[in-house]
Amino acid sequence: MAGQMEQRLPTTGEGIVWMWAQGRRADLKTMGLSRDDVLLRCRVPRDRVLVSHFSDWHCVLNRTLLVESLPGERSDAYGRRVEPLLDEFFERLDAHGLTHAPVDTWPAYLREEVEASWLSIFEPCQWSGRDLLQATLHEIRAEDVVGVSRLR
Repeated sequence: MAGQMEQRLPTTGEGIVWMWAQGRRADLKTMGLSRDDVLLRCRVPRDRVLVSHFSDWHCVLNRTLLVESLPGERSDAYGRRVEPLLDEFFERLDAHGLTHAPVDTWPAYLREEVEASWLSIFEPCQWSGRDLLQATLHEIRAEDVVGVSRLR
């Protein structure tokens, strides 16, 4: 994420602040947040924020290929199409003894393949109106905060 922020944002910083860019309050309550947690509502200029697809981000976390579904593709058809692709990818990782190794230790061709598959995480044309979107930025400024409330 830090590399994508460096490429796509004009801001810099030491860390990353993770926020929700789109989601319903009910969605947030299902994520294990406590009743007494505080929700900051912020309005941050778009050029300071990198928005990405929350669910697809898990491919990065799990060091696996992200294979997009085809328009109108049902989940069962998607599974039949993607399973052999993922099996073959993991066989190649396993052949190098890299099943649990960090991505930055992989051979360049494998690292480039997986990282290229992740780029669609940042493409709005891949998102639907119901998708949970996350946002990353380098800092929250006082003037960004437009509201504070408890989740209850």
